[in-house]
Amino acid sequence: MSISVNKYVKNDMSIHLNLVVIRVSDINESARQYKALGLSFDEHQHGKGLPHLASEMKGLVFELYPATEDFPITSATRLGFCVDDIDEVVE
Repeated sequence: MSISVNKYVKNDMSIHLNLVVIRVSDINESARQYKALGLSFDEHQHGKGLPHLASEMKGLVFELYPATEDFPITSATRLGFCVDDIDEVVE
């Protein structure tokens, strides 16, 4: 199913994605894998919320949260990252 953004956004508005949050079973292993792609993470915690990791890049914040019983692992979400040299990233 394809949804046209123009249907929901006024023609004079600019829209861009600025936040992606995923929940993972092993936050350290997930961070290791994303770091291999070139992302760097800082530890964050908002108020009494769960500690998590955040990576900022070109206007986008990518966050890794630990999965919990109330908020299970993010599934069926596809993310694509561009890298300069895939052979250098994947060894």
